[in-house]
Amino acid sequence: MIQSSVQAFKSYPGYKAFTIETILLDKPLGFTLYIDNGEKLIKYVRAEGMLQTDTKERLIQNDVDHFYIASGDSHVFDNYMIDNLCTVLNTPGMSKSEKSAIIYSSAIHVMQDMFESDISASKIMRVKELMHETIKRIISSEVTVASLLQLSTHDYKTYSHCVNVALYAIGIGHEYGLNEQELHNIASGAILHDVGKCRIDNCIINKPAKLTLEEFETIKDHPEHSHSILLENGETNPNILEIVLMHHEKLDGSGYTKGLGKNDISFGTQIVTVADIFDALTSNRSYKNAASFFVSLKTMKVQMKTQLNLELIDALIKMMGRA
Repeated sequence: MIQSSVQAFKSYPGYKAFTIETILLDKPLGFTLYIDNGEKLIKYVRAEGMLQTDTKERLIQNDVDHFYIASGDSHVFDNYMIDNLCTVLNTPGMSKSEKSAIIYSSAIHVMQDMFESDISASKIMRVKELMHETIKRIISSEVTVASLLQLSTHDYKTYSHCVNVALYAIGIGHEYGLNEQELHNIASGAILHDVGKCRIDNCIINKPAKLTLEEFETIKDHPEHSHSILLENGETNPNILEIVLMHHEKLDGSGYTKGLGKNDISFGTQIVTVADIFDALTSNRSYKNAASFFVSLKTMKVQMKTQLNLELIDALIKMMGRA
């Protein structure tokens, strides 16, 4: 079974942390790198500089395994990560865990930036490119869904939830033998399924208690918001658009937004729905603790057996059982 592994970097307001392995050696950066000296952040490499091999080795010897950037450099850093991800992942001798850390932290960073600033067509394209690279690495067995999800803290944030749902969906689809394009459609729909929540008041999204009926009705609008955002930013792939619009539909017609039944819900959407519910159940929320994997799967197979595709839950179990 997958075991959770917490990668905890100290938080500094106005700065974002990421693994040291993300940075290419001897290549101009374009953004300033900071390190934590235990009390505060200090400037380590200037934007016009580069990280040199001996510098990195010295940092690692001193147990420095991550850098910080100023939030204002997020856009430059996102482009750097996506532009260089393939090169970084092809570094000779890089372990599965190192590659997994780079992919997962890249996905978290890009999605966090999407939710904390304006969504654009370029950001959506960047996310889809990241999913393409992730799927390639999973198919080639360089990383696994399990090795990526081990990095999740299971503390619920909308952006981390989107990343986790995409990974679970890729795992289920890969278990079913779906081809690379099918996996890419599913992963893209999964990682973008909740972007519409950026149009809902954060007081509702982050409420530390059960929602009122009125608040829940507001939340139920997020699939349509997600769908609209993608259309506004030029998305034309019908598979991706369907997933973001229909991921809360249930096979017995009890879901939303249209109350569709089994025959009207695509296989890809059914996969994302299972992944979405599983990650929600196994994540800590302000008003509830995470359920165990066993309890969550039992809930889905027993209490939700008319709503979900049970074969997909079985695929999820098989995927996790090999971890």
